[in-house]
Amino acid sequence: MAPEFTVFLNGRRLAPRTHTGQHIPFLEGTPYGVVHGEIVLVPASQANLLEAGISCRVKQVLVKREFFGMETWGPIAARLSGEAHADFLLLTSDRSEFVRDSAEYQVFRSVMEQVLARVRQTVARLDDVKESRRTKRVLSDVLDRVREALVRNPAFCPDGLIPLAGESAPQGPPGYLVEPRTGSSPGETSSEASEKVPPSPKRKRAVRPQLKRLTPSAVIRRLKLGQRGLSCCIDHFGAEASECYTEGSIIYINQDHPLHQQFIQDREAYALYLARLLTQEITLMKQPRSPRQAFERQSRLLRDAFGPDSPRGY
Repeated sequence: MAPEFTVFLNGRRLAPRTHTGQHIPFLEGTPYGVVHGEIVLVPASQANLLEAGISCRVKQVLVKREFFGMETWGPIAARLSGEAHADFLLLTSDRSEFVRDSAEYQVFRSVMEQVLARVRQTVARLDDVKESRRTKRVLSDVLDRVREALVRNPAFCPDGLIPLAGESAPQGPPGYLVEPRTGSSPGETSSEASEKVPPSPKRKRAVRPQLKRLTPSAVIRRLKLGQRGLSCCIDHFGAEASECYTEGSIIYINQDHPLHQQFIQDREAYALYLARLLTQEITLMKQPRSPRQAFERQSRLLRDAFGPDSPRGY
């Protein structure tokens, strides 16, 4: 074979077709021979239904383009294309179709279904990585806004989230944290000081709630305020699970909830959605006397976080 050559058709130069995107090669052995090839996940901007599917080739000759069940995957199927080589497949007399009732084709189809199952997991993982980057940016901004709203409304803060001196709103000079006096005052002996200062009781070790088993794409951010602070965890908990819930000082947000999947497509709507859930759980931590009081407190926190008077604006 010549190392360099060019093919022309009707005066036009033919160039090999290339696909940009995530390349997923595969190589599988069967009792009849090897099945190998590559599947490409192209960007959404380059999705083309005419090029979607797997080109099945026998001895480098294209026989037919198959989907192997990908047509039920939704819009993502238009972004998947590739080639599969299986030289052992039997063909019809016109060489335009496989002998589908043969054992060779049944083994080939079973192998391709297994390959596409792994491809689907890879696609879901890549989508999670992209979604996690967007979530991290939005969640960090929302937590900063909620923190500033809590600093402006310390009466709404649950135990452990009350701002310490120096964490107050920007009005006035910064404060400082007063350390308790443990020594004796001038003129007091050590025995007199020991009589006045009662022995401090032993503190019980706080039992911290353990994190649930999370997926590698879980997003965890911490709201630093007060002595304890607050953590927010966004992860997959199932479409039928709760939208959000709190355990100890950790707020869990369900990434699989239908509302989450809807609002994440728009940055501003997603920020307001996360802020609503965070302020809702923080308000419930304070154990309000009535639902009306809970809603009023949540509305005040959202107004101070995103309203026109917010330091960050919106």
